[in-house]
Amino acid sequence: MSTPPVICIANAVDTLRTIARKAGSDNEYQDLVGRSFYQQDQALLWGGARKLVITSKPIGESEWLSRTLGMPDTVNLTPNRETDNIFADILQDEALVKKIIGYCGKEKLGQVIPHTTVDALFAFQREMQQKYGVRLELPESPRDLSLRDELDRKSGFRKHIGQLERSFPGVRLPEGVICENLQEAFRAARGFLTAGKACIAKADRGEASIGLNIFQSAEDLKNLERDLSSNTFLRDEPIVVEEYIHGDDVFFPSIEYDINADKSIPPRMTHICEMLFEGATNLVGNVTSSDFNKEEWSKNFHKAGDIIARDLQSRGYIGHFGMDCVAKRGGDVYLLEMNPRRTGSTHLDDFGTLFFGPDYGRSMTIGHYDFLMNDRSFKLDDVLESLGDLVQSPAHKDVGILPFEISGFSSGRLSFIIFTKSFVSFLDLVETVRHSPKVSPDRPNQQPPNLCPKKLES
Repeated sequence: MSTPPVICIANAVDTLRTIARKAGSDNEYQDLVGRSFYQQDQALLWGGARKLVITSKPIGESEWLSRTLGMPDTVNLTPNRETDNIFADILQDEALVKKIIGYCGKEKLGQVIPHTTVDALFAFQREMQQKYGVRLELPESPRDLSLRDELDRKSGFRKHIGQLERSFPGVRLPEGVICENLQEAFRAARGFLTAGKACIAKADRGEASIGLNIFQSAEDLKNLERDLSSNTFLRDEPIVVEEYIHGDDVFFPSIEYDINADKSIPPRMTHICEMLFEGATNLVGNVTSSDFNKEEWSKNFHKAGDIIARDLQSRGYIGHFGMDCVAKRGGDVYLLEMNPRRTGSTHLDDFGTLFFGPDYGRSMTIGHYDFLMNDRSFKLDDVLESLGDLVQSPAHKDVGILPFEISGFSSGRLSFIIFTKSFVSFLDLVETVRHSPKVSPDRPNQQPPNLCPKKLES
């Protein structure tokens, strides 16, 4: 039986809007959403080489990317209006609906892969069936969102993992407290600081480092109440205050799984990656590498992830989920949060599988890196001229650099997928791009992330 035509719908910022709406102004809200909006371009890599990709804005240089990647049967379409509900936007665009119907063929059958499963997706599915007779399967979407919504909260994640953490040695939650209001958060944070422990306060529905306060020493006690009270993202919802794991030897891995609706099929660990930060909270990239496989922290993380994934499958969860953590090279892993959806690194697994096969994780290193620029005048041709032969297609080479999320170039965000054979080689290529004529050290408003490649090699 053939697989129904694939339709990818990039609602990448749907859950982010919930916390972003608590910003102090509309300008701040728009800025927070805008920083993550270019993740929509990642949908170009989902679901294989042939699909329909629907995004709120056109994917930057999609024709060039499709040609370079050897994906002529991937088509990008956008609705003729843009609101905060892409599914409703599609339904009001009659021409786009007709293209979807035609794409689903005479059987009027397709399958939809969203970034995040939300109620609006089910409304879209119902109307396409009832009004147009088109059946849309949702292979990555749990019908009951209650578990997904619970896990998407910092408090729900702590409660759920707290019931399981004795099952996986070497992996645990940081010491922490779920607080119902600011007064409880004051007391919890004060308790950590007076005990000589750094701590972090997190908004329950925070994403993309929104809604965080970090307190590192007793010196922070004098401003503790002011800092927490002024954080608008902490208001009117629970606050998690937990031990802040930091030090020269810490880094930030994440792990992702794909859970099949058929419970006889075990959950699939898709990849383990390292999140790359500039400073404490500014994420600038992700990288997955075969070099991680032999590390003690990776083995511990994988064992814990398998247990958690099987538990979620038994409770009816379907589709992707990722977990972020902080770890130490010696093997200790501290679980921080869950992202019950496709994540900012899912496309790296899609990329690896599509071009290097399902076992790419045994031999390849694939990463995504953002350079945040003050200059907003960049064009694709400028970047191609600057990088020259470094730009390669994974369809033909196993080492190269690919400009990606090109929609963000005009806002000063230069993004690349870098694929090579080792983690150290990946870091070398990042620095090569950073010092290329168009991305020189005096132009970015960021510094290299604090990484320890030599420690990884040892």
